[in-house]
Amino acid sequence: SSCVFFNFAPMTLKAAPLVADILATADSREEIMTRMVGLDDMMPYRVCVRYFTRNAGLSAGVIVMGAIIRSKLVIFTGEKFEARTAEELGLGFGPQDLPVSADRIVNTLSLYGYHAEGGPHIVGQVLNVTNADQNHEGQFAMVLQVPRRMLYENPGLL
Repeated sequence: SSCVFFNFAPMTLKAAPLVADILATADSREEIMTRMVGLDDMMPYRVCVRYFTRNAGLSAGVIVMGAIIRSKLVIFTGEKFEARTAEELGLGFGPQDLPVSADRIVNTLSLYGYHAEGGPHIVGQVLNVTNADQNHEGQFAMVLQVPRRMLYENPGLL
């Protein structure tokens, strides 16, 4: 039997930068999956929350109610993005066609990945209305970063 010896020369200094460049440009599995799912091209998706306050009398004080004027909206379940109706999320008009409380809308949307556009102080100002002598109306936006591809494929969500 014969022995064969291989002579491997150590990597030259000229080859080291080339290897580093190749490794730097190689995509990881995570990067490839991110592109395939569309997570590399996200956009802000806004849901407008309209609110109003009403003086409910001395015992109840000021009530802050809200409504989402949208048939479907995008949510993030922690694992994936989905489209759901406001009613499926418990945010549709309640019994006797009354809107739900504004804090329930904010808490539910926050649960599904939204944040208040302009910062949490915007919502705080709305929910902490204490002037019972005046009725207030307005709106604020809750924002979620969603894959642009999802909205291209489902334009009814815009």
